Amino acid sequence: MKKWLIISIGILIVGIGGIFLVKEWATTGVPALDHDFTSEFIDEEADTGTDGFYLFESGTGQFQMDFPGEFEMYDRSGRYSIVENRFELFNAQKARENDNDGLTSSFQLRYMGNLNERERELEFEMLLDDFSYEDQYKPFETDNIYGYHGESIGEFNMAEKETQILDPNTGTTNRYFAFIVDKHSEKIIRITYSLNCEDNPEKNCVIDEEEDATLFAHMIESIQFENNMGE
Repeated sequence: MKKWLIISIGILIVGIGGIFLVKEWATTGVPALDHDFTSEFIDEEADTGTDGFYLFESGTGQFQMDFPGEFEMYDRSGRYSIVENRFELFNAQKARENDNDGLTSSFQLRYMGNLNERERELEFEMLLDDFSYEDQYKPFETDNIYGYHGESIGEFNMAEKETQILDPNTGTTNRYFAFIVDKHSEKIIRITYSLNCEDNPEKNCVIDEEEDATLFAHMIESIQFENNMGE
């Protein structure tokens, strides 16, 4: 009886060990691919042509974009929302690195598919109110989309309990925004990217403006709406 018990325990231990080994072998080291929720939206086989980015296919099926591999999407209630093929909202945050653990990098994307002209104007105005310094922005255009993008410095004012928007030319830029419109439909995407350093001198928080500006520019330029996919 004891012999069979020992054999059974041995088989169980080997089985559990095998499960952990399989899980380890299946891990890619890329947060977007290894994160269960995020990976549901990623086409790992598609070639984006840019290292570190993976093809993201929206839950609505209405757009695609290059998704940065170091980021993971929140799957908590309220952080991801979808309404048929008309609306989609998600938030993503960069997996924290030990050598820069005082920095939080995150972006939010909101897709809206059936807004009229006035509603689009209001969305753009609200974006500027939230992220733009003195309504400053620049236009951009590709073959299938056009829009506006900009940057600013956001500093939280403890006394007034609100974020103050400052001129990006006066310090380190930590907020980026874009409003993207499909040339062939009424679809729009609003995307914002924020970087926040903890107020802790023991944390090694460094914002690389060139790297972050390049990442954000690539994301917005890679967006393709459903009627333009594959072009």
